[in-house]
Amino acid sequence: MTWTLIPGALKQISFDGRTLVGCNASDDIYVATERLRTSPKWYRIDGKLKNAVVQGASIYGTNSSDGIYFGRIDGRQGNWTQLPGSLKQVDFDGSQLVGCNSGNDIYIATDSLTTVPVWANIPGKLIHTSVFSDKIFGVSGSGDLFCGRNRAWTHVPTTKKLKQVAYDGTWLLGVDNDNNIWAANSNLEIDPNFEQVEGAALKYVDIFQGEIFGVDINDKIFYTNLSTWKRCCAAYSCPC
Repeated sequence: MTWTLIPGALKQISFDGRTLVGCNASDDIYVATERLRTSPKWYRIDGKLKNAVVQGASIYGTNSSDGIYFGRIDGRQGNWTQLPGSLKQVDFDGSQLVGCNSGNDIYIATDSLTTVPVWANIPGKLIHTSVFSDKIFGVSGSGDLFCGRNRAWTHVPTTKKLKQVAYDGTWLLGVDNDNNIWAANSNLEIDPNFEQVEGAALKYVDIFQGEIFGVDINDKIFYTNLSTWKRCCAAYSCPC
């Protein structure tokens, strides 16, 4: 698999198809909307976040104190609003917020997302979540994979032990403790057809319509597109 090294240094990254947003080791927030796949034109916006997710002009994120923030990209300004609640990680798919707190409790909100989210606890414990449409994927502290629907969890049987996941509605990515990247696109809730995406070792990944951005242990940024993944195309029915 061929990966492109992207200029910049980030510890975490989010991609919605048009915009890249990420946080560096100092919790500074960077945005790019041009030349994303080769040499992004990064600019810094105000504020500090350790985790950020972008969807359109909206950014949600959490800071070092687990405070939750909502912002709209407007020039160099984030126009941040602190939201009620406390989460260490948050994900947003355009209509719902899902995240985990310091006790690994899971919360979801679908109303008043930009002002006073109406948080509901989903029973269970997870360290990381990814939401798209009617599905939430998450991983537990022991690396087990779970899928959530209607605020109830199903354990997904897999031999992979994961620390982070990303889901775009078609592809499910997972990163294990050795920073290997695993991808699946069928039987996601019952027996994911995970195959290793070789060529890079990444600590954090995001995916949108098969395009992957990720960062390694040195905060270097990498990009690839699963449409060029010959192993997948040869073995599975995929949208390449």
